[in-house]
Amino acid sequence: MTKASYRFIKDGNTYTTAQGNNRFEAQLKLELQFQTDLTGATFEELWKGKVERIGIVK
Repeated sequence: MTKASYRFIKDGNTYTTAQGNNRFEAQLKLELQFQTDLTGATFEELWKGKVERIGIVK
């Protein structure tokens, strides 16, 4: 899957990135942008407007 959107939810805050080649790239981009650690966050991978994958960042 290429250029999916990712949403990370941690401690009641939602962090969304428009696009990324993979979850790790999107996670790193958001961690640097917001100066936060997303370990333990729930993530959603969105492709063409629907949720494709849900998981927890380890």
